[in-house]
Amino acid sequence: MDENRKILVVDDDEAFRLIIEKNLKTAGFITDSVRSGSEAIKYCHENPDTFLLLDYRLPDMTAKQVVETLSSEDIQANFVIITGYGDERLAVEMMKLGAKDYLIKDVSFLDLLPPVLIRVLQQLEIENKLVESEKTVAQMNRAYKVLSDCDYVLIRASDEIAMLQDVCKIVVESGDYRLAWVGLTAEYDEAKAVSPVAHWGYEEGYLEGLNITWADTGLGRGPTGISIRTGKPHALQNIKTDPDYAPWRAEAEKRGYASSVSLPMLVEGRAIGALNIYSHESDAFYEEEISLLMKLADNLTYGISVMRLKSEHKQSEDKVVTLVQQLNQVQKMEAIGTLAGGIAHDFNNLLQAILGYTDMARIKAEGMQGIRANLDEVLKAGDRAKELVQQILSFSRQSGVEIQSVEITPIIKEALKLLRSSMPANIEIRKNINAKSYLIEADPSQIHQIIMNLCANAYHAMKEEGGILEVSLYCAEITESDYMQKLDLEPGHYVKLSVSDTGHGMDKGTLGRIFEPYFTTKKKDDGTGLGLSVVHGIVKSCKGYITAYSEPGQGTTINIYFHVSKAAKVAEAGEVVTSIPRGNERILVVDDEEQIANMLTEMLEGLGYDIKKFTVSEEALHEFQRDAHAFDLVVTDMTMPGMSGAEFAMNLIKVRPDLPVIIMTGFSEQLTEEKARVVGIKKFVMKPVLTADIANTIRETLDNQCS
Repeated sequence: MDENRKILVVDDDEAFRLIIEKNLKTAGFITDSVRSGSEAIKYCHENPDTFLLLDYRLPDMTAKQVVETLSSEDIQANFVIITGYGDERLAVEMMKLGAKDYLIKDVSFLDLLPPVLIRVLQQLEIENKLVESEKTVAQMNRAYKVLSDCDYVLIRASDEIAMLQDVCKIVVESGDYRLAWVGLTAEYDEAKAVSPVAHWGYEEGYLEGLNITWADTGLGRGPTGISIRTGKPHALQNIKTDPDYAPWRAEAEKRGYASSVSLPMLVEGRAIGALNIYSHESDAFYEEEISLLMKLADNLTYGISVMRLKSEHKQSEDKVVTLVQQLNQVQKMEAIGTLAGGIAHDFNNLLQAILGYTDMARIKAEGMQGIRANLDEVLKAGDRAKELVQQILSFSRQSGVEIQSVEITPIIKEALKLLRSSMPANIEIRKNINAKSYLIEADPSQIHQIIMNLCANAYHAMKEEGGILEVSLYCAEITESDYMQKLDLEPGHYVKLSVSDTGHGMDKGTLGRIFEPYFTTKKKDDGTGLGLSVVHGIVKSCKGYITAYSEPGQGTTINIYFHVSKAAKVAEAGEVVTSIPRGNERILVVDDEEQIANMLTEMLEGLGYDIKKFTVSEEALHEFQRDAHAFDLVVTDMTMPGMSGAEFAMNLIKVRPDLPVIIMTGFSEQLTEEKARVVGIKKFVMKPVLTADIANTIRETLDNQCS
């Protein structure tokens, strides 16, 4: 028996009421009293669990009217009727209304009252426990049915989203809940958003305005955010009163949600999402039921894992096919690389003669403005041809990553030039590149790859309807507030690269997965899903930061932040006119192309040098061995029949270790500038070069030799 339960004595006879109260208090009861039916009704409103000792005839109404009024106001009254008149018909009528007993005010009344109340209250306690047990059993049976029906779906599922939708439907229809929905998280989502992917029940746009996160913020302190963050189920038994549900309470109450539970979906201890269930009743979720529903969440997670495993297996099979295709592509690229190297060597040799003779003619045409203007155009065209050769070599190169201080602006402009020719006319390319350029720490070829990949993705998003591809580059300052609220970047100066398109855009669920390897929204033959994951990896290797923003129908923007290099700022573009240095030293010139040998001889003799030229390296070596001190410097081609330029240079240095040697080449994979220095070669020059270039290189080398 609940000994703390209050007994309210309702009787208009004050003397008799006081006698009853004294009798009950002596027996250990807690009592209070009122004299009218209206007072009793008001008292029950303020104290809903009160037990009534109710006189049948009251000044303002009968006991029957009191009970009926309370019932109409959803207050379940527990009462015993007392009366001065023995009326069997009245007793039956009141027992039908819920009276627990019926006592007549006779001589034995006061003796009978305490034991009757004890018995009645004990019986009431048993009945309440029985009701609670029946309710618990009903909830358990309901949860078991939901679990069983969902297991049937999980076993036969073949599509992840359809499976989640079916589970939500079963939870609502078999479990008699108001709403069920599944929200998933993304591994690389900095905002820690929870994206609804399936639901069933009375939703009416509720999920669209949730904006739930599992971060420890205001929008992450509801049941969903807490369960994902902690990895434990979290029940909210009263939506109306719980302060943490304030951001969503108004919309929830409109739709009749009174309580909810969120069940984390765990994979190896990490929550990938949550199953969320809403009831139209408060205090609807018991511990035993939550345990069973948690098993459902575990089964659901297992189902998702199986679905994704199947998908990964399919992707692995596709990957094997892709790898075979890539191997074929690599072999083709190796062949192209070899071909490109040969083309570059021969083409640069041709450009050397064209540009060299044009440059000399321009110098000699001093004062002849018309001729000099025409020759300037030839030099511009030759310089563009030189850039094209470098682009071919960059495209075909298969080299390791080399992080260095690199000027990013020219790389972006060069990539956009290449892209323009491959983009359809219905896609407009807009450049918004700051006139200033800063150095960043990166591998130049990887920056080129970032631009190509991002622009290729933008193209695929717009290829059907067309649109605008915008590439922006500027210096951005990250402040303390940016660091704390938005970006995981330390405050400071960064170079920000943005690539935007006006394509079809993405929803939050898709956006959260775009950096995952092999995840793609493209058609089978349009992509592998590696582009953005490669970009993400490159940016991380440069210690940079990447963000993505997109909305369906609104396009996509990718922002990349690079650390500004500690090297000095690159100066703004501007031509610095300086005089060409001259000299009178003796130089040995060796090139198997007679045209180039003659051009270099004429060019250097015009600068005052004493030149001896050869087109056969063995003959030049023989001449040098006759008198090793007859020459102050040697300029040699790299790729020559018989003895290469590198071998020739090493033979010279064996004879005279202090001899300065400059190697010129159209293209060479065997000898790099670093390797050249190791064997004692002073300078490594890529053809084609103009008069000023070779003059400065020679003068610098000779002056350094003397110092």
